[in-house]
Amino acid sequence: MSFSRNVALAIKQVVPCKRIGMSLIGLEVPHVHVHLIPISNMKDMQFIKKIKLNALGFKSDNLPTLT
Repeated sequence: MSFSRNVALAIKQVVPCKRIGMSLIGLEVPHVHVHLIPISNMKDMQFIKKIKLNALGFKSDNLPTLT
């Protein structure tokens, strides 16, 4: 988990947010995915809340701000 923590700290430096949420997901196969999610409140952790980005939107200076 120290690697995930280092990545979360790096994300927090470049994405405007209050915290970095972590979700561990593993289903049918024996492995897990670590999701690091920049959040401003707990509602930002809901996977039903999606933001669609085009190619330009993926550039760091064009990311939407979290509310």
